[in-house]
Amino acid sequence: MGIESRRLEAGTRIEQDELVYSLTHTVLEGHRFACTDIAKGHPVLSWGFPFGTARCDIAAGAYICNDHMLTALSSRDTNCNLPDQENFEDRIEPYDINVDSICCGSQVERYEQPGYFRGFDRGVGTRNYIVVLTTSSLANSFVRAAGRPVPPRAVPVSPSRWCGGCGSYRGWSGEP
Repeated sequence: MGIESRRLEAGTRIEQDELVYSLTHTVLEGHRFACTDIAKGHPVLSWGFPFGTARCDIAAGAYICNDHMLTALSSRDTNCNLPDQENFEDRIEPYDINVDSICCGSQVERYEQPGYFRGFDRGVGTRNYIVVLTTSSLANSFVRAAGRPVPPRAVPVSPSRWCGGCGSYRGWSGEP
């Protein structure tokens, strides 16, 4: 599954390993497209975890969408053609946390930064940098805005956006 970090137009050619395909529809930022063919009834995965089941055969390059998403997007000015029908249905499985496997770290020792001398008229200071790191593609727009140029003497912000990647359903042994 590919998760877009920016808008890609329909017809964009994707070369991935030995596979070459084109996007069937414009894929919006944060939305998904199939990186491999997915058979009807098989799980639709993101980062190796199922979030849906294919309602039909899905070809590599197809926009991954369900009915709820198409309804929501059709009421917005996305300036793109959307698929005519959904190609997956939601299937979110609960995640069971094994509390016995949680390993808590220990508190680090306190460290006092002595700073550096900035001149007799300015005293002592530090170099401050802020990194804004997302753990979900849903926050990419915010992170991009946070990384815009800042006024002089402001603390620089380094945005680090979640881009997503391609997964596959190889090795899935469940019944459709």
